[in-house]
Amino acid sequence: MSSQQQLDSPTRLEAELTRLRAEHDEAESDVTRAILMHEIAVLEERAGDSSAAARDQLDAVNSEPEFHEPLERLIQLIQKSGSSKNLGKLLERSAQVAEGAEERVRALLEHAAHVADVEVSPDAARTVLEEAAEERPDDAAVYLALEVLAGKTGDGELRARSLGSRAEHCQHPAWRSLLLIDAAEMALADGDTDGALERIERAIQQKGEATFTALVALETVGRRAERFDVVARAL
Repeated sequence: MSSQQQLDSPTRLEAELTRLRAEHDEAESDVTRAILMHEIAVLEERAGDSSAAARDQLDAVNSEPEFHEPLERLIQLIQKSGSSKNLGKLLERSAQVAEGAEERVRALLEHAAHVADVEVSPDAARTVLEEAAEERPDDAAVYLALEVLAGKTGDGELRARSLGSRAEHCQHPAWRSLLLIDAAEMALADGDTDGALERIERAIQQKGEATFTALVALETVGRRAERFDVVARAL
C-alpha cells in the first residue's frame, strides 16, 4: 500500500485528526491554532465530511483573518455545495486580504460575478469592477467583465467605455482593429459619425490581418453618413 493510500485509510485519518486536535487544544497562539485547524479541515474534507471541513476552515479564518489558505478552501467548499450563504462576504474578505494587484483583481472579479449573478445587484457589481480597474488599469479581463455587465443592464456609455479600454490595452494588432471597429459601430449607433470614423482610422493604422475588414467598415460608415470622399478612399 502506498503512503498516500495509508494516509487516506479511515484509521490513519482518524489517528491524524486526533493528534492535530490535541495539538490545537494546546496551542498558545492564534496563528498556530489557525494553521492546525486548517490542516484538520483538509483531512476532514479528504474523509468526506464537508460540513465539518467548512466549519473548521471558518474557525481557522476567524482565528487568523490574514491566513489565505483556509479562506480560499472555505470558498471552494461553499461553491461546491451549491450554497451561497455568506459567500459574498467571504469573497469580499478574500479581496481585502489578497497579496499583490494580480491576486486582488482576481478576487475582485470573482466577487463581482457573485454580486451580479447571485445577489443580482448590478450597481454593486459595477462598483467592485471599477475598483478592480483602478487596481490594474491595463487588465483586459476587468474591462471585458464591465462590458458584459453593461450589456446586461443596457448601459451604453459603460459598454462603449469598456470596449474602448479593451482596444486601448490590446497588444494584438488584428484583435485591436476588430475591437476598434466594434467601438466605431457603437459610436455610429449613437450618432457620432466623426467618432466612428476616428476609430476606424485607428483600426486601419494597425496594419494587421483585419485591415480589409476595417476598410469595409470605413466604406459602410461613409455611405451611411453620405461622406462620399470617405467611400472613395475606402474603395
